[in-house]
Amino acid sequence: MPLTPFHFGPSALVALPFGQRIDLPAFVLANVVIDLEPAAALFFNVPIAIHGPLHSWTIGPLVGALWGWLAWQLRPAFAPIMRGLRLSYAPTLFVSVISGALGFAFHVLLDAVMHADIKLLWPLAGNPLLRLISVSQLYQLTIWATLVAISAIVLRAMWRRLGKKISP
Repeated sequence: MPLTPFHFGPSALVALPFGQRIDLPAFVLANVVIDLEPAAALFFNVPIAIHGPLHSWTIGPLVGALWGWLAWQLRPAFAPIMRGLRLSYAPTLFVSVISGALGFAFHVLLDAVMHADIKLLWPLAGNPLLRLISVSQLYQLTIWATLVAISAIVLRAMWRRLGKKISP
């Protein structure tokens, strides 16, 4: 998918049901971090593959774990946003690291369906997920996932706000 936006909804939708067991910002923002690889190749002419080792299940989750550690360091910046969304936020280092790794892996899963240059088990060639569904179906899936994720966040915030008004 072209640099990130279509990944946000599906990753939020996958992470939301796990509550405190997933660091939502680490998981969702992993989709920005991993796409620094194609951005460097496309926009800054860095001589690397557009979907290189970061876009694999061998290297991506390792770098994602490093991102998770950094996200854990950035908790104070994420906390007000999570409070505004009325989502609990107190991840442990372990949860943040695992969330970063899983976020990278999930991003690769979505990209592997549509990008022929992805090597899932880099450096080995091959991508058995390529065209598992059509690109059009993948885009439709990501749009629907985004709408459902936004709806879930809004409904949860409204429910919590209503609950506070009712509670003594």
